[in-house]
Amino acid sequence: MKERFHITRKVLIGYGLLIAAAILSVIYIFNIVEEFATENTTDDISRRKVYLVTNTQSLLYESEALSQFVDFGKKADTTEVNPGAILDETFDLAQRNLDSLRMLSNDSSQHVIIDTISSLIERKRYNTKELLSIWNDADFEKLYNQNINKVLASQDKLAKEVAMLKKVQVHEDTVFVKKKPKSFLKRVADVFSPSKGDSGVIRRSSREYIADKTGGVYNPSDTISSVLKRLQRNVAGQRKELYALIVEYAGKLRYDNRQISREVDSMLRDIESQELNASLESMNSKQQIIGSASRFIAAVAILSVIIVLLFVYLIAKDVSRSKFYRRQLEKAKKYAEDLLVMREKLMLTISHDIRAPLSSIIGYTELLQRLHPDGRQRYYLNNMNASSGHILALVNDLLDFHRLESNKMEFNIVPFNVSSLLNEIYLSFKPMADTKGLKFVIHEKNEAKDLFMEGDPIRIRQIISNLLSNAIKFTAKGSVVLGYEVTLESGKYILHIIVSDQGCGIPEADKNKLFNEFTRVAGSEGADGFGLGLAITHKLVVLMNGTLSFESEVGKGSMFCVDIPLTATSVQEVKAVDSDLSAIQPSGSKPSLHCLLVDDDPIQLALAKELLGYLGILVEKCSDASKVKELLQKDSYDFVITDIQMPQMSGFELLKVIRSLDDKEIALMPVVALSGSVPNDSDLANAGFTAFLTKPYTLKQLQDLLRTIFPDHISAASELNLDALTAFAGDDAQASNAILKTFCDETSHNLSLFKKALEKKDRKEASRLAHKFLPLFSMIGAKDLTPALETLEKKSDPLSDDEWSSLMTSSIDKIGKIVSSIRHKIVD
Repeated sequence: MKERFHITRKVLIGYGLLIAAAILSVIYIFNIVEEFATENTTDDISRRKVYLVTNTQSLLYESEALSQFVDFGKKADTTEVNPGAILDETFDLAQRNLDSLRMLSNDSSQHVIIDTISSLIERKRYNTKELLSIWNDADFEKLYNQNINKVLASQDKLAKEVAMLKKVQVHEDTVFVKKKPKSFLKRVADVFSPSKGDSGVIRRSSREYIADKTGGVYNPSDTISSVLKRLQRNVAGQRKELYALIVEYAGKLRYDNRQISREVDSMLRDIESQELNASLESMNSKQQIIGSASRFIAAVAILSVIIVLLFVYLIAKDVSRSKFYRRQLEKAKKYAEDLLVMREKLMLTISHDIRAPLSSIIGYTELLQRLHPDGRQRYYLNNMNASSGHILALVNDLLDFHRLESNKMEFNIVPFNVSSLLNEIYLSFKPMADTKGLKFVIHEKNEAKDLFMEGDPIRIRQIISNLLSNAIKFTAKGSVVLGYEVTLESGKYILHIIVSDQGCGIPEADKNKLFNEFTRVAGSEGADGFGLGLAITHKLVVLMNGTLSFESEVGKGSMFCVDIPLTATSVQEVKAVDSDLSAIQPSGSKPSLHCLLVDDDPIQLALAKELLGYLGILVEKCSDASKVKELLQKDSYDFVITDIQMPQMSGFELLKVIRSLDDKEIALMPVVALSGSVPNDSDLANAGFTAFLTKPYTLKQLQDLLRTIFPDHISAASELNLDALTAFAGDDAQASNAILKTFCDETSHNLSLFKKALEKKDRKEASRLAHKFLPLFSMIGAKDLTPALETLEKKSDPLSDDEWSSLMTSSIDKIGKIVSSIRHKIVD
């Protein structure tokens, strides 16, 4: 889990760094885009300015061409193109371009240049208008009319005077002088304040007037001719003079216009050059921006790749390490699972392979103890019995702990008497406390007496037994108290149990681990136990939705408190014998029960036969379950006891065979399951078993189980005490056997006489024999038989013949079972 967190954290850090690099890149690129947008705006202005400069140049070239058109002397009229108007429009467009250029420019020096160009254009406009005005004034028809009018006005005078004609000669000399080129700023300054000798062309003009003093005689016939000739000469001279003046002025204007055009063109080229240089600088700046952006993006990409590779390496390393740890965990898990399987097998071994031999040890030890051994033999047998009981307790605790850990522990919720259960537990531990000299008392509330509740009395007994066992075990002197009460809390009944002692107490350091498995607290080294009792108790209480708490002080003792929820029930009586079992019990007319015993273990077969024979039951042994069907059909049996785990056929399969037989009496006979493991009681009941007995079992457990099935057959031999008969023999086993043999022989002889009295209905003989039987059977404790013998002994007892016969038959049957039981205890 921790390794997965490290990998996730590194992945998140890697993604975070990549996202941070992406954000920085976006911010940087956004700034670059903004710079590009600014540069593009500047470029647009530059392109616009270059366009305006170029357009202004083209307009000036156009005006130059129109000026040449004007030079050809074409007059404007309404039917033809007016060059003056076109020139005005051209100059207006140029001025508008200059105004736009001025608005786009932020450079003050450019503003000066633009203002200069504007002034020069206006000057050119003025010169061009002057040239047009001259051409318009050059009207030769008017000139003819003026001369004609003059001639008519001076006809009389012409006749009298001799006209003196003047001849005009114009001399013009042009000299070209190479001047040093001026700078742009000086040329701009010269526009406003022209310097002398600015031009590289020097023109020298002179006029010479020659008077013609040749006189003429007035001749009327020659008047018209002379007038016309003179008129012609005058007009021609004036025309020539006017043309010369126009040509001269037009030349000056053209020169001036060319100078202006050159100045304007130079200034415009300077502006264009500046804008082009600015554009180049902008392009270079863009290239630098693009270059730096490319380098930045490349650096970010390289950094991102490095980050990716670094974190891929780190994550791969973590993943590899995680896989290594996973493999280790898988190996550990497999090892743990193997251990669990081995533990499961061990539990199976404990439950079967240990419990079965242990059953033989406990059974034969109990049989030996009933053969009246001497003192030394009894000592050995007691030690063997204690050791086997110790092993059995360990096996039972291990199996309970295994069931609790694997969640296989089941609870059987049945009605029970709370007071009876707690008192039974108290009475069962009273001898143990008395043996140690402890004061053992029980405290109960009056409300708990005769109170029936629903719960699991077996598990409650186990919980209280574990607590009482520890309390008595760890208390050397003083008292042990068992207290209980039932209360109603929030609509639920709670059984409160308190077990307190005055033992050694629990150290503070051991309190936190008190309920741990296989844990023994300080001071318990000399006591029996395995450290599982309290762990099992705690788990049982938790599974029953209860609570377990304790208080302890070293040297003063401990107090354990258990609260277990119970359910109210309307049942006020618990039946000891199940009706289904009593329904299939055999009739009491049979002298003894006949049992078919099935087990694959010959030792278990021999032990079970001895125990059943001790109870007066005839036994037929069978080690092969496949032969049971044949035996059942061949002979008559009252019940079957079968082992669950057998190699040829399991006990469940054998039960199916028995229940499937056609003979209903055989198919419905009681079948008792016997096993070293502890199966589920509900599974056994659902399968059809009548009862179940767990190995190892004692003679009393076997006797109690069979008594629930056959109460009339087992009860007579339940509490026999032969010590009164063998008291004179002491520790002499041979003498004890001889006494028992004599008792059986004598009783069998008297029993035959008892049967004859029944046949003859001789009440007097029967009374005599009953009187003879009564002290002997009272001595051995045959409490079920002595009341009948006392009744038969009384001669004056008013019994009917049927009642007397029935009582005689029952007594004969019980006496026969007692004799049969005693014979099994005699050692040959």
